[in-house]
Parts: sequence; structure tokens; C-alpha cells
Amino acid sequence: MKRGGAASLALALILPLASCASGGEKPRVLESYSGAKLAELRSLAAKEPSRALEVLASLMLSGTTPSSLEPAAGWRAFYSELTAALAERHAAELARGDLGAALSSWRSLAALASDPGLRDALPPGAASLVAGGAATGRVLELELAESKWKAGMKAPALAEASRILLDGQGGPEGATAESAAARETWLGRALEAGDGNLAEGLASQGSPVAGTPSAPKSLELAPEAVSVLASGVYTIRVDRGIKIEQGLGTPDRVLGSGFAVDDQGHIVTNYHVIASEVDPAWEGYSRVTVKPADDPDARIPARVIGWDPLLDLALLKADLPPHHAFAISGAASVLQGSRIYAIGTPAGLESTITSGIVSALGRKLLGWGEVIQVDAPLNPGNSGGPLVDAEGSVVGVVFAGMPEYQGLSFAIPRAWLARDLPALFEGGRIDHPWLGLLLADPPKGREGLEVVYRHPLVPDTLAVGDRILAMDGQALGRVLDLETLLLDRKPGELVSLRVRGPGGDRLVIRALGSRPEKPLENAIENDSHEHLLSPLLGLRVIKLPPSALSWENYSILAVRPGSIGDEAGLSEGDPLALRSLELKKKEGFALLQILVKKRKAGFLESIIQLPVNLDIPDFL
Repeated sequence: MKRGGAASLALALILPLASCASGGEKPRVLESYSGAKLAELRSLAAKEPSRALEVLASLMLSGTTPSSLEPAAGWRAFYSELTAALAERHAAELARGDLGAALSSWRSLAALASDPGLRDALPPGAASLVAGGAATGRVLELELAESKWKAGMKAPALAEASRILLDGQGGPEGATAESAAARETWLGRALEAGDGNLAEGLASQGSPVAGTPSAPKSLELAPEAVSVLASGVYTIRVDRGIKIEQGLGTPDRVLGSGFAVDDQGHIVTNYHVIASEVDPAWEGYSRVTVKPADDPDARIPARVIGWDPLLDLALLKADLPPHHAFAISGAASVLQGSRIYAIGTPAGLESTITSGIVSALGRKLLGWGEVIQVDAPLNPGNSGGPLVDAEGSVVGVVFAGMPEYQGLSFAIPRAWLARDLPALFEGGRIDHPWLGLLLADPPKGREGLEVVYRHPLVPDTLAVGDRILAMDGQALGRVLDLETLLLDRKPGELVSLRVRGPGGDRLVIRALGSRPEKPLENAIENDSHEHLLSPLLGLRVIKLPPSALSWENYSILAVRPGSIGDEAGLSEGDPLALRSLELKKKEGFALLQILVKKRKAGFLESIIQLPVNLDIPDFL
């Protein structure tokens, strides 16, 4: 069995494996912590302390001792030892000025402190760090934004400050005199940077300050403003050498758009535009240059600073001070039907501006988050350019040319870019955290995000059918809420989840793993077909005995509304035989062939072939 993901080391050390089943089934890990031994856990803690703390917290929350030969006092002593080490690490990170790491270690301690029993078992040094609650976290976050501002990274600093002071993540504990002073400080900085969105948002929380810009009332972008905005938009050109097809060589070029986000030459674009620059699988030549609107003959070399394949975002750096820099902070205000404008280089035509309206919000096309659907003429080459509103403020990053949605255009919302921007400035590939769960929004009248599938290599502290009500005290009404919170977290951090299951509400402590590049592909390679029918087709099934025609016979227990199985007309009670499941990695989909007797069709037997995109949303 292939093993992968951040949880695999923990499972290999302390968990047994299931035996292989017949009929092409893969083994499934038995993810119970009840067999853990203290010596094994100490070995795990030397490599992955957060995983060890997850196991300890789970055992302490359940009130069980894994072995009568190892008294509970020994486990509690080890918990105290590990949390004391975490508090010492936090202090060391603060001392060397690594505020991002210090915030991460503080969040892990705060997650443990969310349960009274776990909090009481903390040593004094660790307990004092989390005594201030969420307000302490806000102070650390503001210090991190402050350090970025002083280092000259104004765009990510303003984006961080906007999230902290405008999004209200700190709760009522954040409404302090210190927060009011911070709002005044960042209001002045927003005015200094010409960030009207952030300045207006901060001013609305307190007394207006002289010089704060007011929002224009016009629904149309003033013509004289177009040239100013266009001066901050660039053509991104990736030269990939010569492509040989049928013995003939043709230039291999990728054209896209990008826009300046500060006065230091940092440019935002789509990841897919510059992928060959950083993709380790790319073996050919690749060189990226940018071309300003006022100098069409220029080819200014650029380098990729940070990239995020999941959100399709990238940050470039060029020796090119912009004529105009776009502000990314501030609260998003785009609505369905709002007038929008796109600036970019469709088909190589620089400084093209097109207009339209927001057709829809909340489309789930990427593996994470939601995108904006727009009704505006956009073409390949527009990808990476800004989508702006009637005030000239960025509301999204255009990505164009999706073959399966011919004639439709989309944009990544500004809110996602703002949260991703600090990590893009840190450099390198962004490593997103994950829980290993496929989740669904609650139906009307119910609470919590439903767990519809669990990756086979993550612990079973959460089970299919559980509902996640909150993370670290933040209520979760939609999957989008959890995605938003996880964007600010890093792999290895501990989080607390309030979960509702058959036995009532409970607290679960989880260590965030590193998200696989293709979670569903990873699951297919590690899980049994019986379990995979849930993420692939939205089916909950029970296995039936094999027949002469098929080893894999099932009966459908439930069909998730809106799933591929639902769209194919499958329903509860239908007998189903899985004839084949083929993974098409290069094409990006899985191909299933099933033999089914649909109840809705009078149980007439039919063979159905269903392709499933591997980039399914809501696999967090």
C-alpha cells in the first residue's frame, strides 16, 4: 500500500494496518489511537511534536488510558513536557524575531486551551501564554503586520492589517484601546499608501479623519481613470523555446497579464501563466518577461517570488517601478449585477479594457474557495489581469480560457488574493494545511459542515456523518468559512474543532497536515472502491456478495444532492456493480464504468461511464 500525507508517519509508528481484501480492494488504515504506546509516542514526538500532541490530547479528551501498564499520570506528564517545550519554542521564536512561527506556536497552545481539562494540564509557562485569549493572538498578528511594514513590504502589511482590523476575527475581545490605536495607525498608513479602500473601512469604525477618501457615486469608470489603471497592468510573456510537432518547430509562448501591487516592482498574475518557471516536472526552456503598456517593445526580465497552484496565484518581481499600483486590502463589496471592468492583454493586444457585470458569486470551480463569474469579453491573455469595479478598485484576478466553460469568464475574488498575498511575499510554493476531509454545507435548518468522506491516511477522530460546528471558537456556517480560516494557518499547527456526532457534541484536537497536490488522486491510490464512491459519485453504499459477473457489487444507501451520482439519476436502493475505475492523471480525471439497475427506470440494466474531475472542491 502506498502511503503519503503528513499523517502517515504517525500511523506507521503507532497504528496497525488492515489486511488486503479481495475484489481489487485496497487496505484501509485502522486509525484508532487506543493502541498507542508511550515509547512509540516519544519517538513520534522527536519528529512531529504536533502529531504527538494530537494523540495525547485525543486520549486525554476521551478519558481512556491506552494500557493498564502505563498509568494516565505518565501520559499527562508527557503532555506537560511537550506543551512546555512548545512554550519555550514560542519564546525562542519571539526572541529571534520570527513572528510568523511564534504566532503559529501560540495558536497551537490556544487550541489546546480551548478545553478546560487540557488547559488545566498545561504547565505554568504555557498557561500564561494563552491566558489572554484571542486578544493575544490579535496582538501577535498586528506585530507581524508591523514588522512587514517596517521591512518595506507595504502591500502584504496592509493586507494583514485589513484582515485583522476589518474582518473581525478577534471577536469581542479585540475591541480594546490597543485595537483602537492600531486602527488609527493603520488608517494613517493606508492614506500614505493611497489605499482608499482600507482607509475608508478603518474610518468607518471610528471618527472620520481628514483626508479620508469618500467613495465615488458613479456606476461608470471615468474615462480619464482608465489610462491611469492601465499603466499598472503588464503583459506577462513566458518564452518556452521551440515546440516540435510532427517534425516542425514552432515558437512556444504563453501570454498573460499581471498588475502591480506596490511601488517596488511586485506584480500579481495567475500561476498557470508562469507554471513552467517553477514546475519541477517542466524539463524545457522557460524565461518570463514583462512588458509595460507604455513601452510595447520592452522585454523586462522578471523572477517568480511566490506561487500558489491551489488558488492559481503567483507573485513576480521585476526591476520596473510602476506608474500605478493597485491596492489589495479593504473589505470586498462586489455584488451580483455590479458593473466591472477587466484590463489585460487578450490575444496579445495590450492595454485592452472590457466591461460587463458580475453574473454570479460563489462558483466552486477551483479546489479551494469560490470564484466570481463575470459577463465580460475575456480571452486567453486576460489571465492574471485585474478585475476592477466602477471606482477602479481591484475586486478579483481574472482567469480565462477554461475549455469546459466556453464563453464564460471567471475571477479569483480579492479577498482570497489579500489573504494569500503575505504568503506569496514570503516566497516559494505555498504549502496549504488540510484536515483530510471532504465536507458539505449543511442543509437548511441544520448546523455544521457534514463530513462526507475521510482520507484513509488521517485519524478517525472525525467520522463520516459528523458535523463540524466551529474551529478555534469561530462558528462555521458554510465550508467557505472553514476555507477562509485555514488560509491563515500553516501545516503542523493544532486546531480545535467542535463536532456534533451520534454521541452529542465533543471537542476534537487535530494537527493540520500538508495538503497533497491532488487530494482525490491521492485518496484513489490509497483507499478501497467502496469508500471512494462517496467522493467520486456522492454515493453512500453497502457492499454485497460478489457474483459471477462482478466482484464489486453494492447497494446504494444514499445519494448526495447535486453530486455526479444524483445528476446521473441514481437513487437509494439501486443495485450497482463497479466494472472499472481508471485514474487518468495526465488528463486530470478518474473514469468510472458502472453497471446499474435504476429504480427510476424500472430497474432496467444499463452501463454508465462517468468521468470525475480530480480537482473537486471542499476537500480540506
